[in-house]
Amino acid sequence: MYVKNNSFDEGTVFSNISQDAYNKLKEKEILLVGLADYIINTCHLLIDAGIRKLHLMDWDANINEQEEDKKLDKLRTSLKEANPDIDLKTYKSERPGEKLTNLLTEVDLIIDCTNHFPYSILIDQMAKKSGIPWIYGASAGAVCIYKFVNSHQGESISGWLSGSGIPASFGTCSNGLLTTINGIIASLQSTSAIKYLTEAEGKIDQQLYYIDIWNNKFDKININN
Repeated sequence: MYVKNNSFDEGTVFSNISQDAYNKLKEKEILLVGLADYIINTCHLLIDAGIRKLHLMDWDANINEQEEDKKLDKLRTSLKEANPDIDLKTYKSERPGEKLTNLLTEVDLIIDCTNHFPYSILIDQMAKKSGIPWIYGASAGAVCIYKFVNSHQGESISGWLSGSGIPASFGTCSNGLLTTINGIIASLQSTSAIKYLTEAEGKIDQQLYYIDIWNNKFDKININN
């Protein structure tokens, strides 16, 4: 978004984004759902770009409360250290569906950091109902999948997520995670968020990205055709 100088609040605005759009960006609110490993990368990139209002909500019924508190505290500390002035709100996983419904009246965009297909389907359905766009993302091994979903225009990817569209090679994290994939998915999510929130939606690629950085594979897929 801008080139940093000596501190986070000094810099030169990216020439393709007007100063007015940049100023409005500070008032936009983003909801990030889930605590997948790449969420910290995504959050830091958004803050560096000028976002000042973030809502973080865990959505994992399998995580115990102590572990959840530890993850949220670590994330909160890291983001506050990056920018003490950020407006940061966090929510635990208890009754997440109800909380998500309430939050959708406050935010401009949703970013999926659940890394869990069933949760992504629920986000897709709720986003479409509320008319708020969302950014899908998932990672496993050395692979990531990304898609900007135009829920505000009636688009849905629930059918693809619940069907046979997901490449079998995507697999699971049972064989570990190549951590460099986190930077890629975070960059894709945060960049499309910046484009949408600065009224450069026309610059967003509507295809789904499938990236395997270990096997040097990059595919763009039309999943709604």
